[in-house]
Amino acid sequence: MNKNNVTVEKLIFNYLAVTTLLLIGIGLFLNPLQEVYQGLINIVTAPGVLLTDHFEIGGAGASLVNSGLCLLVALIFLKSSKAHFSGITLAAMFIYLGFTFFGKSVLNILPIFLGVKIFSMYINEPMKNYIHLAIFATCLAPLVSVNFLGGIPGVLVGIILGIIYGFIIVPVGQNALKFHRGFTLYNIGFSGGLCALVAAAIIRSLGYDLTGVNIVSDDYATLLLVLLVVYSIGTIILGFSLKDFTLKEYLELLARPGQAVTDFFLFHNPGIVFINVGLMGLLTTLVALIAGVPLNGPIFGAIITNIGFAAFGKNPRNSLPLIIGASLMFFLTGTEVTTGVVLTLIFATCLAPIAGQYGILAGILAGILHYSIVSFTSSWQGALNLYNNGFASGIVAGFLVNIFDVLKKTE
Repeated sequence: MNKNNVTVEKLIFNYLAVTTLLLIGIGLFLNPLQEVYQGLINIVTAPGVLLTDHFEIGGAGASLVNSGLCLLVALIFLKSSKAHFSGITLAAMFIYLGFTFFGKSVLNILPIFLGVKIFSMYINEPMKNYIHLAIFATCLAPLVSVNFLGGIPGVLVGIILGIIYGFIIVPVGQNALKFHRGFTLYNIGFSGGLCALVAAAIIRSLGYDLTGVNIVSDDYATLLLVLLVVYSIGTIILGFSLKDFTLKEYLELLARPGQAVTDFFLFHNPGIVFINVGLMGLLTTLVALIAGVPLNGPIFGAIITNIGFAAFGKNPRNSLPLIIGASLMFFLTGTEVTTGVVLTLIFATCLAPIAGQYGILAGILAGILHYSIVSFTSSWQGALNLYNNGFASGIVAGFLVNIFDVLKKTE
């Protein structure tokens, strides 16, 4: 590994470590320790299905501490496995972090990590080859905590299901990529959704109910806005402080289609990547503000997710057409602006590679289709898959890309 790679890895690790400390520190500052403790109990015992806002059930302090602890757990797994830190690390860690504000807890993620670890041992390969996939795969954390049986038996069954899912998600995830060919950045959202479909079908066939919820809070909108703006601007300042970028290089980054796997740290100096990360944070925060729904845990988590993927495929150029397309479909439906709508507008950017590869109109069409499909897919999966937009985007990408390729060949 050359000196430049070592520097980038250290920079990414420090960025994540500081984020972890900030989350825990701010959380402990906001509420007394006893309130944080009780809030954490509420979070780890909640089913966690879509949409469960941890700010509502646990309070601001506990929600931030839970997220910080989850990030700490993942950092420990990353370091102990001797994995490399790169753009995929930021993408994996920030989508993982985003959903710790609505669904993931420091406990329901652990069986999934264990399942992936068992898989790596089974095929006799080092865990570092699968650790990023394991972090992505926590999208089915509610499968562990939903406790459809009730009591201790339900807890044990949830743990077992989480381990089984962690074991099988590796081959499922690797082969699902062939279907959409990297044109959705949320591959594990798609493959995890396939697993959720199977799990939900079995659970429902046995007579148990699986339904989503809509538990959200607008009590902390100002706090969340301040955190997002300060964090995004701070990241941009970090990028400028590295003094290794040019406007020309950023234009080159904007020109990249973003098809998975596109690790911006492999092609560009870290300063320009961090500037893109901060700009995507501000852009998606602006989208949420224009939509007019007060910031809450799910919307906050969606923006955090976009911040991470700005190091791994997303940029303003390839993301805006998707937001425009999803917005157009929203206006055509004439429905009320809800948290779910805002999440769709933000998460539709996972199809950014379509706009990057096939153009603005293709991106707008993808956004329209994504908005149309995503409202149905959560119920199919029993609200078990936190990356519901990722599942819908895989369907859209697999459908559109084959058509676009045929049209392109006939030009």
